Amino acid sequence: MLRQRFLVALFPLPLLFLGVGVYALFLLSNLSRSIDAIIDRPLNSIVAAEEMKKAGLQMQAAVMLALQAADEQATAAFPRGATNFETSPRPASKNHSVPG
Repeated sequence: MLRQRFLVALFPLPLLFLGVGVYALFLLSNLSRSIDAIIDRPLNSIVAAEEMKKAGLQMQAAVMLALQAADEQATAAFPRGATNFETSPRPASKNHSVPG
């Protein structure tokens, strides 16, 4: 009789541990998703800035070539660089680390 009462009294304890464990796994999974999002945004901004820098250098080289040679190749290279600059992604506006 006493043994049955003891087992009935301790029965909720493993269920409580199981519930706390499931809740902890849920919280850790949410935390890992949040951390991934926070880490990926600045990285995407850096990649976009590098692409814009390359496009700007391409436009600068086209202008210098046009000033020196004034040929068709130089005038055709500038619009390509401008297009690359305009189509580069701009994720910095969604970045949490950028003020404003």
